[in-house]
Amino acid sequence: AGGRRRLYLEADVRDLRRRADAHRGEEPAAAAAMDWGPPVLPSAITSVDADGPNYRGVPALTLAERDAAFEAVCALLWQDDAPWPAPPEPALPSPEHPIRRLQRALLDLPPHQPARALYTALVAALSAPTEGSLAERIAAATGVSDPVSVAAALTVCADHELNPSTFAARVAASTGAATADALLAGLATLSGGLHGGLSDLTTAWLHDRRPLPGPAIGHALYPAGDPRADHLIERALQAAPPSRLPVLRVKLAEARTIGHPNLDVGLAALAYALGGGAHAAITWFAIARIAGYLAHIDEQRRAGGPVRPRARYVGP
Repeated sequence: AGGRRRLYLEADVRDLRRRADAHRGEEPAAAAAMDWGPPVLPSAITSVDADGPNYRGVPALTLAERDAAFEAVCALLWQDDAPWPAPPEPALPSPEHPIRRLQRALLDLPPHQPARALYTALVAALSAPTEGSLAERIAAATGVSDPVSVAAALTVCADHELNPSTFAARVAASTGAATADALLAGLATLSGGLHGGLSDLTTAWLHDRRPLPGPAIGHALYPAGDPRADHLIERALQAAPPSRLPVLRVKLAEARTIGHPNLDVGLAALAYALGGGAHAAITWFAIARIAGYLAHIDEQRRAGGPVRPRARYVGP
């Protein structure tokens, strides 16, 4: 009061800030964040270190090694101990790809449902029986009789912070999209051959139907090797019957001559060892990761506002 003051246009002040940030190198840092770079948003769900993902501070590998029930993993991710509803009648068996079956089910479900009701409906969409734990029902739906190993696979796949499909689900949720629609965004992204679809490609490689896909080797977050893959491969070698063990060993040795196998190789190896169907690996990946999507969708809604990064224009 009584002193001098100067007024500036807000747009000019913001432009000055942007130019100063770029001069300090923040624009390159922002660009790098879109390619395994610095974190771009806060989350209390999952952290990743050299030992794998940690769900709300609990190592996923510890949960898998202790044969934790997948219901407990979901409760941890969702921070919700509500009772599970009775599962609906299973869908009729279908040759349709499991990702498409899940997407079709989401289109037919009410758009807003509690996480447990929605999840049990999606498990039923895979033709899972109504009796047993989640792992038992998902194992049966994929032609496997070892639900303990399937629970371990589900556990290590459930979340991996801002992977592409989880980020897609969060972006959709940030706009106010219904839960089912946000899950559709996540599953559409998961289906790509550089993401969850890679599990189908590694399964085909194990059955000698195609070469080992390059993206199945190495992971930017695990330069010393993906601990999730190591855990599943060890389970596969222990569970494989004598008729499958030699092929499995030869194939894994082939992969290791190239580098560190990642999660997709681990899933395919376990599915092969257990005699799972052609799409068992990607089914486990997808239905497990949906549990993670649901946690992120809820967290994003609580954060509020749309996720809207900027593009750096490089055209004429």
